[in-house]
Amino acid sequence: MRRAAITRRLRISRVQRAEAGIALVAALRDSGLLESLRPGDTVAAYVSMGSEIPTRPLLGLLLDTGLRVLVPRLGSGMEVGWGELTDVRALRPVESDTATSATAAAAVAAITAAGGTAAADTAAADDSCNDSSCRADANQPDARPSDARLSDARQPKARRRHRPDEPDAETLEPQALRDARLILVPAFAVDRDGTRLGRGGGWYDRALMHRASGTPIVAICWPWESPRNATSALLPRRPHDVAVSGMLTPTGLTWLHS
Repeated sequence: MRRAAITRRLRISRVQRAEAGIALVAALRDSGLLESLRPGDTVAAYVSMGSEIPTRPLLGLLLDTGLRVLVPRLGSGMEVGWGELTDVRALRPVESDTATSATAAAAVAAITAAGGTAAADTAAADDSCNDSSCRADANQPDARPSDARLSDARQPKARRRHRPDEPDAETLEPQALRDARLILVPAFAVDRDGTRLGRGGGWYDRALMHRASGTPIVAICWPWESPRNATSALLPRRPHDVAVSGMLTPTGLTWLHS
């Protein structure tokens, strides 16, 4: 099912993907999700990658609203952690020592791979910097590692593929998620009972264990991956799977029964 989802997503052009990111902002603004939040409240979100709808515009909206934004920090592989995002332009590709990258890659693949399709998902539809404002920022000197950072590195550095960009911020413990009053997560599909199809590594299932009771969890995906447009069959749910409360697409918000 993940392979089929990625196959369809890869038919989306970069222009359509960028337009979807802008439409997602309007959908969030019109959804009412932000009306119950006050400046300073915490929202847990994520930095899009691969075939996902670009979330940089959405992250910008959250920050402009005065909200505190947390995004995942994966450490060297499977760790559950969060980083506070203060500026979308401060997001950076994650670097690794080439001496240890093979071990880390195996762990990261368990989080972000979708069968054998992760490489195609990332290479063909990498949206780490695909909107016009982000591309402009990426050309600025402050968007690249400084000469000092490069000269201080004892090991060659390489970008870790198949993982999202992260803020250069302190890594917060998994329990930081308890502060979140709204949680936004990625998905390949969601069924009418709130079962979410993720990338298969279980990172979010472990992360969401630390949420506060009653916090709404909203999955973000493409409109055809919603219960209204996808097959009526229910997705398989394992005991540790955490159901989502709703689904947000560029066309709007759908609350689910879970």
